Amino acid sequence: MKSIYLIGFMGSGKSSVSSCLAEHLKWDAKDTDRELEQYYNETIPDIFAKKGEETFRQYESHILQQMPETESVIATGGGIIGKQENREWMKSNGIVVFLQTSWDTIKDRLSEDTARPLWKDPDSTYLLYEHRLPLYEETAHLNIRTDQKSPDEIAEDIISLINPSRNG
Repeated sequence: MKSIYLIGFMGSGKSSVSSCLAEHLKWDAKDTDRELEQYYNETIPDIFAKKGEETFRQYESHILQQMPETESVIATGGGIIGKQENREWMKSNGIVVFLQTSWDTIKDRLSEDTARPLWKDPDSTYLLYEHRLPLYEETAHLNIRTDQKSPDEIAEDIISLINPSRNG
């Protein structure tokens, strides 16, 4: 079966859900942000600070295309959908699941997070959230609402949609 790409805004639960979903499916879990940091031997905040967002996005596209195309659950960075080539690549090479999360839930989840370069100003980040929503929707094969759900519940929702025979 094709790999599953989890997309959504920062704080939507992509990393947590990918681990749960991979465990349920007995697949590998991958995270493009972690893979990028390992491959380039730099943290994402350092890449943003030293080389800028454009370089980070180039690195991100490179890593995306190195991900396994079968039997892996891949958590992507929140901005990976900013490039049309990434959106098309994921749609062609996997099942894309949008973890749709309300702004209020994202704010609650990230209120104490200091590690995300784009979370410095939540008010301006809201504009980014609004800008990205249509791109997530355009890219996704499936949309899953995540508010008030655990990663395990979200994983079960995804499984029931991609393989109804496993329901129950």
